[in-house]
Amino acid sequence: MSQTIEKSRQALQAVAPNFPRSTWYANAGGLGAGLVTLLVFFIVQRIFQDLPARQMIEAMHGSSNTLCFAGISASSTILPLMLTIFSFARNASVEFNPWFYKRIKSISFLCCAAFTAGLLTLMLLSAPITDLESVTHTWYQVLYLLIVGGLATMVGLLISILVLLYYAILHIITLLDPHNEAEKDR
Repeated sequence: MSQTIEKSRQALQAVAPNFPRSTWYANAGGLGAGLVTLLVFFIVQRIFQDLPARQMIEAMHGSSNTLCFAGISASSTILPLMLTIFSFARNASVEFNPWFYKRIKSISFLCCAAFTAGLLTLMLLSAPITDLESVTHTWYQVLYLLIVGGLATMVGLLISILVLLYYAILHIITLLDPHNEAEKDR
């Protein structure tokens, strides 16, 4: 039994991705995706700079709603999957590094943050602000910036989650694949 555990530990060390590097990739990917989203929205705003912010909000209302619903659905679906991965890891015949469990916690936290960003942005989009005539142009600009910021935050968080999930699943597959002995030696 102790030989099996020792072999598992050696195999784990051979295939364990570098935790800080892969986490850095996730952070960089999320930040990059958020910045690209902001850039796209501001380029569109520059192209249509003659339109008032109210019309910009009305024009992006439908697609922003869809994006918020997709982000909320994705983040709320990933949370139960994290419990499944955790259960799978606990019942596996090999031991996982502590970083693996930290990664599951990080993914869960980011899912909650993405859910919250999507929900708050959806709340802003659901307010009947565009129907009010007494709201000034400045408030529409603030509302536009809040919506764009919420969408960019949600997109960035979802990309970070995706990269973290990729490395967690890659680690599980590499560690538990019985046909992967040749790759473990590389």
